[in-house]
Amino acid sequence: MSRRGCRVFSLLAVALLCAPLAGFEAFANSFHRLQVSHRSLGAQQQRLQRSACKTMRRDGLQNAAGAVWLLIGAGLLARGRGYLQQAVNIDGASSRAVTTSVVLGLLLGLAKGRFVLSKVAIKNIRRIESLQDPKPWQIFSLKFYPLMLGMMGLSVALRKLFRSGFAGGMVTYGGLVSGIGTALFVSAFAYWFEDAFGVKAKKSEPTAK
Repeated sequence: MSRRGCRVFSLLAVALLCAPLAGFEAFANSFHRLQVSHRSLGAQQQRLQRSACKTMRRDGLQNAAGAVWLLIGAGLLARGRGYLQQAVNIDGASSRAVTTSVVLGLLLGLAKGRFVLSKVAIKNIRRIESLQDPKPWQIFSLKFYPLMLGMMGLSVALRKLFRSGFAGGMVTYGGLVSGIGTALFVSAFAYWFEDAFGVKAKKSEPTAK
């Protein structure tokens, strides 16, 4: 074989050896890109799952808050009815006085629930929506709990006051309790039917509260 032929043969041998190496390198690069893409997709799926879980927890807090308001409102309505019966059976209140107390209590309660407490409920919804990592005890803001305790104490004091015959006695107190119960009961539905209350508030982005 001539010298020129040897050179051609050598070049062909080198080419045959390098071709598989180049193919393997291309395959390795493609496999690496596939691994990176898979890890990125997995991380994205995990982020979506965490986001969905947090959204479910926020929805759970919102539903629980609405249920609490609804139950408290229903309980106060039942207690108001009991106070009115007490006013009739013990204090001898007339049916006209009871009817007036009920009507005024319900009307004032409807107005307060529709125009005042519904805004408070929607403000609480926005607070829940802004929670980055919702916890069960964050169903209401921290300042709500001392306020609730204060209102319970005020209710006890007012009940004693009205039982002494103040401002019409228990017939007036029964109408007052019924009105508060109506307001809470009505405004509780803002947690599920926000648009029906005509209150438009800007949605908040989740924060680390």
